[in-house]
Amino acid sequence: SIGASTLTSLATSISTSVTQEYAIAGAYTFGNYTVGMGYEYANGRNGFGGNTDADMISLAGVGQFGNTSVKGVIAHRGKDLDVDWYGIGASSVFGATTVGGYVQYMKNNNATAGSDDDMTWYGIGAEYDLGGGASIKGGIADNDNKGTDPIADLGVKFSF
Repeated sequence: SIGASTLTSLATSISTSVTQEYAIAGAYTFGNYTVGMGYEYANGRNGFGGNTDADMISLAGVGQFGNTSVKGVIAHRGKDLDVDWYGIGASSVFGATTVGGYVQYMKNNNATAGSDDDMTWYGIGAEYDLGGGASIKGGIADNDNKGTDPIADLGVKFSF
């Protein structure tokens, strides 16, 4: 069966930094699957003392298979930037426990010949539902960027 369709349009902040950003996104859900596409445009000061003109188009999909959810995304950032992103993630529920993981890859097409500006991120995590709106949640993430360390987090989450 075919489910509901959503369309979201955003026009965000024209701030004192002269940066302008616009975005539009849409998603369509049918049965256990959702596909979405988005476009974003930004120009103005980039936080490094210069100006940047950039846009990005993204395509994403989610499939639900029983207690397992699989997500994938592909995106391209253009104009002054030329970067491609690819990502995949999955999570599964086993009783009161949810586990998940992801891998994301960025290819910098503007990289200087001989340099390695491409990057891969990856992470795993888990959450255990304690009941009553409380859960224990933790994970670890890392990337292949030299000189960086993995980041880990563990804590108690409360939802009311």
